[in-house]
Amino acid sequence: MVCIYCENKTEVSNSRAKARTPSVWRRRTCKKCVAQFTTTELPDYTKALLVETYGSKKHMPFSRDKLFLSLHKSLGHRGDALNSSTALVNTVIGRLLNKKYVVNGSVTTKIISKVAYEVLKRYDPLAATTYKAYHQAALKG
Repeated sequence: MVCIYCENKTEVSNSRAKARTPSVWRRRTCKKCVAQFTTTELPDYTKALLVETYGSKKHMPFSRDKLFLSLHKSLGHRGDALNSSTALVNTVIGRLLNKKYVVNGSVTTKIISKVAYEVLKRYDPLAATTYKAYHQAALKG
């Protein structure tokens, strides 16, 4: 990786796996300007997961950002919506992967909506109600 300040090579001075997410925290030091900065490495789900859209058999790449925006919209009444949404995205993705909802690298929008709703319901019932209003079709049945 290159330095974000001078674009020269860096080396990892500290590294830790995060406990609740499949990510790695790294502290990097530039070999030239000696600046330090932190990076977080996450799996690229856009390449690893396909989403089968509701109502059709079309497949599209998984979008962490789309899930984040959906949760953030539902948590809009909270002062900590940004941080909560970020943490809840990690929780939803973890549940999708741990509960074996992903089959052959594919998951349906209906399952994503269901898991997101369940996570929100436990965290903030008002946000869950708002989420359900936006995702009625996927949450039926």
